[in-house]
Amino acid sequence: MGLDMFVYAKKTDLADDVQVDFDIDYDWDRDEICYWRKHPNLHGWMFDLYLQKGGQSSEGFNGDTLRLNHEDVNALEKAIIDDELPNTSGFFFGHSPQKDDDYYEQAKSNDFECVKKIRDALDAGLTVWYNSSW
Repeated sequence: MGLDMFVYAKKTDLADDVQVDFDIDYDWDRDEICYWRKHPNLHGWMFDLYLQKGGQSSEGFNGDTLRLNHEDVNALEKAIIDDELPNTSGFFFGHSPQKDDDYYEQAKSNDFECVKKIRDALDAGLTVWYNSSW
């Protein structure tokens, strides 16, 4: 068990105003564009955004959907650059890499790679959303 985090992208007819807590039919393998394992600070950032967009998770932001747009991905990129992902913890979450961790630069590089994939998917007109499971 642990925190698994995903971003999916797919062509949909989801209305533009639908931002959180939507059901969508997707293929885990085909539509997944990003994956993180136990990156709680990024998950905390997504949870904050989910709440800002009106989300009301009954399960502690576990399995809830959060739509991402260009403004969101720009803000995420800035938070990564500025090391401003919020300190987040949870029983199954593990720990996010810190500057003194051996894999900090690798993890940050993966974050930037995912930002690029999200931006490319949005530019292609796809619906992009975050989901997690723990």
